Amino acid sequence: MNWLYKNKHWIYIAIIATALLLLIPHRHNFTVEGLLGYVPSSIALAILVFALIYAVKAVVMFPPLKVLYIAAGIVFPAGWGVVITYLCLVIALTIGYSVGKALGEEEVHKIITKNKKLASLLDEGKRDSLPALCFIARVLPVPRDLFSMLCGAVNMPYWKYLVASLLGLSTFMVPVVLTSAAVSSLESSGLILPIVISIVASIIGIGIYAYTKKTALKSFTGRLRLHPIKIAASAIIISFIAYLAFALLPYTGSVYVSQETRDAFVMEDFFGQYEIPERVMLLEEPRDAFFHRINLISKAKDQIYFAAFAITQGTTGDIFVGAMLHAAERGIRVSIINDGIVGAMPSSYRNVLSAHENIDVYLFSRFELLRPHYTNTALHDKYMTVDNRFVIYGGRNIGDRFFNLEGFTGHVANDREVLVYNSDPDFTGVIAQTEDYFYAKANSRHTHLVSGGSRDSEWEAQRDYFIGRFLEYKEGVARDFNYLANTTGVNRITLLTNPYNTGKNEATLAYNLMMLTKNSDVIIAQSPYLVLTRRNLEIFADMVRDRDFTLSTNSLAATSNLPAFSAYYANRRSILATGITIYEYQDTRTSLHGKTYLFDGRLTAIGSFNLNERSIRSDTESMLVIDSVEFFDIALDAINCQLSRSLRVGADNRYEFSYDIDAAHVSLVKRILYTVAGYVLTPFRFMF
Repeated sequence: MNWLYKNKHWIYIAIIATALLLLIPHRHNFTVEGLLGYVPSSIALAILVFALIYAVKAVVMFPPLKVLYIAAGIVFPAGWGVVITYLCLVIALTIGYSVGKALGEEEVHKIITKNKKLASLLDEGKRDSLPALCFIARVLPVPRDLFSMLCGAVNMPYWKYLVASLLGLSTFMVPVVLTSAAVSSLESSGLILPIVISIVASIIGIGIYAYTKKTALKSFTGRLRLHPIKIAASAIIISFIAYLAFALLPYTGSVYVSQETRDAFVMEDFFGQYEIPERVMLLEEPRDAFFHRINLISKAKDQIYFAAFAITQGTTGDIFVGAMLHAAERGIRVSIINDGIVGAMPSSYRNVLSAHENIDVYLFSRFELLRPHYTNTALHDKYMTVDNRFVIYGGRNIGDRFFNLEGFTGHVANDREVLVYNSDPDFTGVIAQTEDYFYAKANSRHTHLVSGGSRDSEWEAQRDYFIGRFLEYKEGVARDFNYLANTTGVNRITLLTNPYNTGKNEATLAYNLMMLTKNSDVIIAQSPYLVLTRRNLEIFADMVRDRDFTLSTNSLAATSNLPAFSAYYANRRSILATGITIYEYQDTRTSLHGKTYLFDGRLTAIGSFNLNERSIRSDTESMLVIDSVEFFDIALDAINCQLSRSLRVGADNRYEFSYDIDAAHVSLVKRILYTVAGYVLTPFRFMF
């Protein structure tokens, strides 16, 4: 211990140097798009991830602040991005200050004197002027993290350092966070107000700081030698922690299943004796899935209902919006429901769609200040109905990575969907049930209708642009498709859904899948990850006991979901102890995003339900359970194709040897990041 204490300076320097050596080769990945790939759908967990990134940045100086500011503006609702960024900045500033204090003035000077801008700035001032220099250093383009270390090393009063730093950083941070969404959607009008607010706030902040420094308040706090800024900062931090607790705690504890749900499950209800008019087709290939989605919209004659967690800006987003607008121009009624917090579509899409007289846009759930726990419920369904003839269910959102159109070079999410074709328009089946499900959700007290904007010349120009993108795509892929000849007959299709409330929900869908498993001998499941609390893992172990249960999931190399997969990765040994067989998909450019469950050679379940706590207890989810031996074989072939590119995880938590495939390469940085995140986030598994 004495040796550690005597050499603490060198230990700190070694840690910083090692982190820099590991991260610098990957600095090109520190982009807004790359960062958003690590952010979970839960607002509370997104805050934790941002806090972790800021904490690491304080030491390794990556990623750039502007990237973090823009990402915060995109991820978090309105002005809350600013509030959350302030909290994260406090964390980063405190860590930098503490590291500098631990290293000492001499060691920090050795580091910073290598930077000419920072060294010249320090030479111009004395220690007494550090608060002013601190403010200036946050405004000027000097290495801010190194300056934080310096302030700690020279024992600058912490609260003066913190306030001066936040004031300086605010001049750039506030307008960037508030306008990042407007910039991404090219809304120039949205830039003016945040910049004005930022300038005014900065001037007021500087005035308050100067006043409190110059004037001693003769009050109770003054007699106790408590600086008012200290009190305010402490109150803000404590309030934020309490608010976060109110957002998280309602989701803790065991899941709930009502007696009504238990009594409603009857295994025989999932089977039929004869073929029904509804027929099915597997949508496996990304480009085919997009073609059929757009093709069905083009064929609509009456009504389209569409639901998705996320609709992101890009080529596929533009074409999809154009297809919906083109349908509306033909007199088709279009209803769209989208997650209202994390997955909400860009305002450029929302505004042009909602302004059309034949289009209704709904947002499910939105941020409510007095109900923080509402922010952790997401609309996670993905489905689309066209007239009473077609419905698509699966796990694909609208985004370029889900459809991999020509020219896309990013990470591809391999998903799976089922298209249902109703050959008899008078038959009432799962398509009609889906429309009822949509109506119920749209009329829920947790959903609000987006008010339509003005239909001026700018709107017309946007409408024409998006319709043009759609027509260009349609012309390039035009072909006739016979849905009757290319679909498979089925005996029964059953729709399973979660409740559509915000907050902790009854585990309706999970219970039905559990009972299907308990009534089967051989089960093959595919999910991007498996994340369960300790209690639910015990239930899972009981569910799969004496059954042949195989899980197809991602490998560390394939995944890009830091929070959820890291929790799976850290607890994989416990999952293996339940007796299941795990195969992990080996790839670095593509990953598994499908949610499919096969039971005893006959039943196939496809939809949006992941094997994780969010799907069990909080998010809206939906699955189709299809009774068809022929379709089961088609789905099994698709999964077997991915299993052929997967490695089995042995009982020792290592990959078993295979002559046919090698483990995909995982960088040391990614391995360390996911390992550390897994252990840090394991206590919060109930949120994944």
